[in-house]
Amino acid sequence: MKSLEYTYWKDGEFFLGYLNDYPDHMTQGNTLKELEEMLSES
Repeated sequence: MKSLEYTYWKDGEFFLGYLNDYPDHMTQGNTLKELEEMLSES
């Protein structure tokens, strides 16, 4: 299983991020954990 490498930042009340292999596909979450879950489903 390959580990996910991603970039994220906090913008106001949301965490925004993308998988490093797919920088054009950003997603967001209310928490860092939620963001990680969204990225793992991508």
